[in-house]
Amino acid sequence: MKRTIVFFLMIILLCFAAACSSSTEPTVTAVPTEIVTAQPSALIVPTATAEIQTETPAEVVSPMPTNHPTETPAPEVISFEDCAEEILRLIPYKAYDGPLPTNAPSDSVLYLIDDGSDISSFGPFLFAVDGETKVVCDFGVAPIRGMYMYDANGQLVCHSEIALSDYRLAVLLKGVLYTVEGAFDVESGSLLSEYSIPDDVVDENMQLIDQMPKMIFSSASRESGIYTLSYDYYEIDSKNMWTKTESLCKMVEDSNGEWTRITFASGTELTFDGCGYSVLGKDRDGNFYFTRINKTKTVIKVSPDGLVRSILEIPYTFEDLWDNLMLLNLAEDGTLYIGASLPDEFMVWAVSI
Repeated sequence: MKRTIVFFLMIILLCFAAACSSSTEPTVTAVPTEIVTAQPSALIVPTATAEIQTETPAEVVSPMPTNHPTETPAPEVISFEDCAEEILRLIPYKAYDGPLPTNAPSDSVLYLIDDGSDISSFGPFLFAVDGETKVVCDFGVAPIRGMYMYDANGQLVCHSEIALSDYRLAVLLKGVLYTVEGAFDVESGSLLSEYSIPDDVVDENMQLIDQMPKMIFSSASRESGIYTLSYDYYEIDSKNMWTKTESLCKMVEDSNGEWTRITFASGTELTFDGCGYSVLGKDRDGNFYFTRINKTKTVIKVSPDGLVRSILEIPYTFEDLWDNLMLLNLAEDGTLYIGASLPDEFMVWAVSI
């Protein structure tokens, strides 16, 4: 009986022990499982943030260098043959001296033949254009020049004489021819106003801007020991004196002839290859025009911010010309008037560049 009781007591203890062991195992394993799985999921956040930070600078920085080179377009090369419009053609009357005979054809112009003492022979002294009206002055018998006015069809309207020295620049407005020396009535040749010129400047070009004649004079100086040319606009003041009103640019040439640096009044700089440049003027939109004399003559249009916009090469060499001084006149709308003394004809073209 005792053995039976002891046996049953042992079975009860074993069952109690088994029950205790099965209730503690889930409690112990559940705690570490929740802690371990929660911590790695929290570490994903900084990893995602790091990916965003590395993508943001790449989107901001990369477009800037790739887009910048495409902002400067290549200059347009203008074909003289395609764009030049003939507006006047005259036939040379070649002689060793003037004036042009009174019985010469109405489409004639005096050409002076080189007698061996000058660099070249001479064609017309100057020309000027106002709309469909053209005026041409020949060399005549210095200082008296022959002055001829032509209509839209190139027909002679009137002929007179004008007293001019050696300045070959002029602009035309409403029957008045403005020169460096004064204003003249184109029908009679009479002097309307006489102008005075500063002593320390060299005449470069003349323009008609805002119904007002403007001269471009250059002057030389040394800035920081460097030989510098300054190009400026001059206008007639109340005393009929050419007076500086606006700075255009300054020019420095390399002593070896390899480059020319242009500094505009705004401070913008532009460097051309080689030397031999001059300032032709500025249009009403603020574009600058330069000429370069090499074997041929080139005209370069530059935007106000110093970018080369277009290039025109006038396809005549010195050997092609009777008078090697080609006459250029820039209108404020950007039209370039070109006068060339070819051996068998005097031509005036209009080109928009």
